[in-house]
Amino acid sequence: MEKAIRITGIESAIAYLQLIAHVFVLSKCGKFAVVSNACKRCGGVGRISTFSYVEDGICFECDGVNTENSTKMVPIVQYARAQKSKEAARLRRLEKAAAANARHEQREQARAAKLESLKQAARDASKHLGTVGKREVFEIKVKKVLEFDGYYGSTWLHICETNSGSVVIYKTGSRLDVREGATIRVKATVSEHTERDGVAQTVIKRAKLTHTLIGGK
Repeated sequence: MEKAIRITGIESAIAYLQLIAHVFVLSKCGKFAVVSNACKRCGGVGRISTFSYVEDGICFECDGVNTENSTKMVPIVQYARAQKSKEAARLRRLEKAAAANARHEQREQARAAKLESLKQAARDASKHLGTVGKREVFEIKVKKVLEFDGYYGSTWLHICETNSGSVVIYKTGSRLDVREGATIRVKATVSEHTERDGVAQTVIKRAKLTHTLIGGK
């Protein structure tokens, strides 16, 4: 609506100024008018305390820039054109910010889609291995080793993976004598078959390290 008004004279200038959130036309005298630049919503302080929890209470009408309620006499047409120029610049900043936000959201959506794709690939790749209760030989890569302190001492959680992407979990009171990233061969008992976030996991116990194939201590 503001862009639709062409400022060609006093009347059109006043009509435009009356639409602006932060300008009051108090009176006019010929080519001049007494105006107040206080925002009609926040009263010129730039913030609304009631909405302090949103963007620190910044007034969305004036963007928090009109912090003073000043009254002055101005040449109506020139003042209106200057205000229109400022408003156009403000709208360009808002459009630029909106475009930047849209690009950011697109990147976040693409990142989330890629993450979900990786998770789905992990779900598809991981299979339960061996037979519960039986001793099996596993060739696995140690992806991560986590330590948890408890009442009876430390517990070590070894998160491992086969070449085909199946997840093997080994929890014990002592850490396997290998580094993260090492590929090893162990003989262990299959404790149970579980799932986490849709990913099949083979939990083993009483694992005995037989060979370190890649990596090392």
